[in-house]
Amino acid sequence: MKQLLPRLALLCLPLALLYALEILLPWDTFAFRTWEAVAVSRRLYDLIGLRHLRIPARTTLPGPWVPSITFRKVETGDLGHHTPFAIPREVVWQTDEDGFRTTPDKTRPRLVIVGDSETVGSGLSQEETLAEVLRREHGISAYPFAPADLQAYLSYPRWNEEPPPYVVYEHIERYAREGLAPPNANAPPIHRKFDNHLLQEVEIALNRVQRLVSIEYLQALVNGRKPPIERQGILFLQGEDSGPEPQPQQIETMVKSLQAYAAILRKRGTQLAILVVPDKENTYADLLPGAPGRSFMSQYRCELRKADLVWIELETDFVAAREQGQAPLQKDDTHWSAHGVRLAAHNVAQWIHAGAARP
Repeated sequence: MKQLLPRLALLCLPLALLYALEILLPWDTFAFRTWEAVAVSRRLYDLIGLRHLRIPARTTLPGPWVPSITFRKVETGDLGHHTPFAIPREVVWQTDEDGFRTTPDKTRPRLVIVGDSETVGSGLSQEETLAEVLRREHGISAYPFAPADLQAYLSYPRWNEEPPPYVVYEHIERYAREGLAPPNANAPPIHRKFDNHLLQEVEIALNRVQRLVSIEYLQALVNGRKPPIERQGILFLQGEDSGPEPQPQQIETMVKSLQAYAAILRKRGTQLAILVVPDKENTYADLLPGAPGRSFMSQYRCELRKADLVWIELETDFVAAREQGQAPLQKDDTHWSAHGVRLAAHNVAQWIHAGAARP
């Protein structure tokens, strides 16, 4: 027994060292982008086993990232990191007191963008994100509620209490193809914010420790990464193998779900528009001659318009941008570029300034 305890301590020493490094070193030491460095993956009530209680849980970390921070980091794209194709760029991240990536502003937003990593602005600096461009270049106060879906939006206390006039539901093409669950009237409210600075520091520390980003970092150093799919300096996530196209009945189900969400939002005085960001495999289809034809976007657009839902066009703009020598998507990343964001912002602003009622 006397020999066992020292051996166990020696065995646990590397893990204890990693835990210590996670806490003591700068947040971004083991992350190739800010997203991983400041993400909130689990909250205190989750860590102590209260996650499945159907009550509005309270937390000091209500958003997806650590609140009230400003971070500056040299990042590389999610496809190119740890490869010769990586393109370093200096990125500024700022979060508000609720932990969403937006410049703190007490103004009630006119538009809430419910979206995924495109809305967050992965690979982009703060001033290049969709909400910031809408605010700065088009005079529309916009809030990026992302990453989130429409069910999360309906369950979030703030948007129940302060519904905005407009909501844009943004999603990447490959995620849009997977469909959208219909509204769940019995879904419990999302956790409410609890103001306690000391408890917040505890939650932040627990998040950093339990995620252990350093493990993934060491694995990448030791094992390397799977070579990315590269065509003429452009990196792709799926390449020629982009998966099966949804069937017409699947698209019909997606549209019915969106109609149900739109009806709920109308009762709150909110108009809904749909924005689908084309995959790189779509915009750069000429670089993937072996890929099957892609018809999802045209079918989805057609069915949404038949259902009197608003479609914010972007696919044709991305193709036109390429023809004009502009890159609507980042070369070493799956996400849109600053130019692609400006194209989307222009189209969203047109919809709002035109009265936002017409599909």
